[in-house]
Amino acid sequence: MIKDSDKLVYLDSSFLISLLVESHPLNKKAQEINKKAIEKNLYPCISILTFDETIFHLQKYQSVSKNRFLVSKFIEQITTLPFYYIQPQWNPFVPQEIIDLMKRFRLKPRDAIHLKTMLDNKIRYLLTLDKDFEKQKLQKFVKIIR
Repeated sequence: MIKDSDKLVYLDSSFLISLLVESHPLNKKAQEINKKAIEKNLYPCISILTFDETIFHLQKYQSVSKNRFLVSKFIEQITTLPFYYIQPQWNPFVPQEIIDLMKRFRLKPRDAIHLKTMLDNKIRYLLTLDKDFEKQKLQKFVKIIR
């Protein structure tokens, strides 16, 4: 686990795509939110799940837009950006823990994995444009930066 976890902010793919794709309709909002995180001296974290989801959605966008360079541009950017790469702490009970989070907060499986990753790494801040994390019950565990 990384020291100073209170200074870490978890980025999900909805935010990351909006931030990296200049033509994205939410790019300006993502830029503003990112600026707030920088002003709070927060350090960005992503997981392999965030990386996977981002590439998957960029590839879908690429096939629709015929922009061949989008995915390779993202991969080039993501490998040079100062992210901490984090993972959930795996043990034999992880599948049940994820199911419990899904039930408790009415989350989709991938969102529950993101939440487990944050909880395991004691990360409180989240940069997302996904409305699923705005649920009232989650607010005592996760602070979404807007």
